[in-house]
Amino acid sequence: MLKTEKGKDMLCYDGHIFLKEKENDTKSIWKCNQYYKNKCRGRLHLSEEKILKIADHNHVPSLSEIQVKKKHLII
Repeated sequence: MLKTEKGKDMLCYDGHIFLKEKENDTKSIWKCNQYYKNKCRGRLHLSEEKILKIADHNHVPSLSEIQVKKKHLII
């Protein structure tokens, strides 16, 4: 689990970066960090650290972006 510069939760999975959108007692929903830039509708639903659902992205994964973020952000 990574944190953004503003301290928000960030998750890396399968070459994509997700930001926590919302959560309740049973699950959390994460949206693609390219949501605003590329209008990507990619989502990841987690429950007790198990993936329940993954929505498709409209862009290719960016492993280089993940590496850069890991170097510059709080781990």
